Amino acid sequence: MPAKTKLSVTLIKSSAWLFIAIGVPGCVRPSYDPPAAYPDMILSEEVPLSKEKAWGVIMKNLAEKLFSINNIDKESGFINVDYSGDAIRFVDCGVFHFHNLSVDWDYNLADKFNKDGLSHSAALDGRANLLLVPISPNSSKFSVHIRYVVTTSQYQNGVGGSDRSVFDSNGVSKHAGAEGYCRPNGELERDFLQMPLHVPSS
Repeated sequence: MPAKTKLSVTLIKSSAWLFIAIGVPGCVRPSYDPPAAYPDMILSEEVPLSKEKAWGVIMKNLAEKLFSINNIDKESGFINVDYSGDAIRFVDCGVFHFHNLSVDWDYNLADKFNKDGLSHSAALDGRANLLLVPISPNSSKFSVHIRYVVTTSQYQNGVGGSDRSVFDSNGVSKHAGAEGYCRPNGELERDFLQMPLHVPSS
């Protein structure tokens, strides 16, 4: 029975991004599928409700979903909230592929990964600016702009580190010299924009 080849996993930090190089033995550079090419996001919607009614529905949704409100001004219609969520649901960071005689991995940067002594996790949080303005007595406009903060952590047998990637709606994380990057997929923007149209049951 042939001896198992020992994996050599090195964490490399390149301009605020941690990625993985695997040696089997030595360093074998992985292939990388970047995030999908998403169309520009819709960041505002017309709501068939007066500002007063839409404001009440938005407030109920924020309370139901346990958002932390930092700033609020009903007169101007401005709301700033903190949020957290599942990175793999709301952002696309691409996928690294490691395939050779000893390793067969597909490594999604926005997901959790734990294999052969290597663990990876991704956490998402950030802030959202919401703005509700009247259009007519029975309609209003609701807009959203989101700041994404993705914190990734990679460890091999307890040794490693973490790093943070920051980007906005319709933006991407940019790291000079690093291969991996992230961008929003639009799901979080859509979730926020649906708030004035969804009245919580409670």
